[in-house]
Amino acid sequence: MSMRRVVVVALCALAACGAPRAPDTAPRGDDVRVPIPDVAAPARPAPRRAPPPRETAWTRDRDVRPCLGLVPSDDAAVTASLAAGARLALDAARAQGGPDLTLAVAPHESRWDAAASAAVRLAFDDGAVAVIAPPERRRAHVIAQMGTRAGIPVISTSPARSVTSTGSGWVVGVVPQRDGVGDALPDAPPVDTAARADVVAAYRAAYGHDPDGWAVAGWDAARAALARIVHQLSR
Repeated sequence: MSMRRVVVVALCALAACGAPRAPDTAPRGDDVRVPIPDVAAPARPAPRRAPPPRETAWTRDRDVRPCLGLVPSDDAAVTASLAAGARLALDAARAQGGPDLTLAVAPHESRWDAAASAAVRLAFDDGAVAVIAPPERRRAHVIAQMGTRAGIPVISTSPARSVTSTGSGWVVGVVPQRDGVGDALPDAPPVDTAARADVVAAYRAAYGHDPDGWAVAGWDAARAALARIVHQLSR
């Protein structure tokens, strides 16, 4: 045997001695230990539920009966006069077999632009079939705009012609209209006691004195709302 072959055989023998030997038998299944990390399973998100439908006086089972709404003036005395006249008109109509409506007065909010939101709540939460707007021009304007967009009858007690001159069929004025009305509370409209014997007699019987111009406006606003309701029912 040549020297080169002897060296190759010796190297192969050394390599065989250094290699790891395979085990005689494979490990049994119960001898295998696989570590399991202690990780909690992710919680399943709760199913999302649709919000309940918004309940209004028209979607509930008439828990709140229909009414006439009044958005208050910045002047509490004016609001009281408007409400007194409107209630007397509703009482008179009820006694004559007309609709059985009450008056709902919204809480006063100092911001004039909140008047539209108050009118919406009266119509959709309290069941108001029409809304009386106060005499202040800015308040009456936003309520008239809301009524036109939402389809809510608005009876304006403002003398500002711009409130009712838009041609909207949803807005009616009940006091003499004029141009140039500012943002301040306008003066009460005059009362012709001879020509308004109906409201004067009812007011005297209820309160013992004559009504002021805002009480008469409240009476006329309620009568206009009732006429609108009767017209809608007859169509």
